[in-house]
Amino acid sequence: MFFRVPTVVGVIAVCVAVSMLITTVDNRIFRRGEAPSSTGTTNPSSPAAPGSSFTPGNIDDQHWEADRLLRKAQSDGEAASRLFSTWPDVLESLKQGEGADAIAADPQLVEKLSFLTRDRRASSEEIQSLNDRILEVQKRFDELSKHSTPLSAHEIVEIRELQLAAESVRSEWDSAHEQARAVQHLAISRMMPRRNPTLDEELKEANASALVEEIEQRREIAAQRDVERRAKMRELEAKKRLEEERQLELERRATSPEIASLLAPFLHSRDVQPRMSGGSLQLRRTFESMPTSLSALRGMGALDKSNDGLKRLAKAGGDRKLSPPRWAVHSQPGNWSQADKTMLQEAQAALVELGPTLVRLGRLSP
Repeated sequence: MFFRVPTVVGVIAVCVAVSMLITTVDNRIFRRGEAPSSTGTTNPSSPAAPGSSFTPGNIDDQHWEADRLLRKAQSDGEAASRLFSTWPDVLESLKQGEGADAIAADPQLVEKLSFLTRDRRASSEEIQSLNDRILEVQKRFDELSKHSTPLSAHEIVEIRELQLAAESVRSEWDSAHEQARAVQHLAISRMMPRRNPTLDEELKEANASALVEEIEQRREIAAQRDVERRAKMRELEAKKRLEEERQLELERRATSPEIASLLAPFLHSRDVQPRMSGGSLQLRRTFESMPTSLSALRGMGALDKSNDGLKRLAKAGGDRKLSPPRWAVHSQPGNWSQADKTMLQEAQAALVELGPTLVRLGRLSP
């Protein structure tokens, strides 16, 4: 008899929704160490976790529900492990057992069965890891239960997530087994159709057809996702090529003679770094000789797109205390010629655009 199995997507969606909902619960709802009353209850007016059957007003009920969910998770996890381990036997029976020739004679069923064997499901390692987590949480819960300690909101979230995850894994492997048997059943029935089928046989046929149709739907979804994945990869590769080309162009410009001349005061290695103190430029001594620091220029406002920014840049690149090379430009805007201002604007724009590249190439200090 073939039964329809709920899709895993719905289960996962519920898992995420529950997790997001319960994590908003105030951690103080289930206060650790709060002594239960003589009836085994805490304050009955305490609010319940939204969407949860855990009742903070009754520790016994809370523990009963937690134990139920953990036992369900353990059962589903063990079932998933068994289904995974018997999967090779199921495939072997399809290849060698009854109906193998009938499947081979139907190209559509072969295609669906081929997809079913390739479809991504939880691996043995993933199932084992899940079961180990369930066991670990079960042990922690047993300790809390011994002392009638209420569960925290975080522990409730963890228990529910584990239960839903185990149910999801068990469901997806259960579906695979049922769909494989449905392929076999449908192949045999098509090869040897009955003249006067009973209602039970008709129902089996309908259920098998529905399960096989689910394989086709999953295959189409997977194919569409593969197309989207390949398109995304091509898009990323194209962006990567454009970025590489852009970086090469930036490096070409950063190492050009024009930039070397324009930014000479900053590319030259010195044992001082500029900084502003009020409205005055100060040159801070450094242990090693190095090019001007891009962050120092940015920190003193020399890269601000304003007349004040240009003024500070002129001081940093043309201060008389600097050894050559330095700019022969006044620090006060009133003394600039149009050529001076244009040069300062070009230098500032070059530092903003090419600064990170110059740092990466070691021509400016970070």
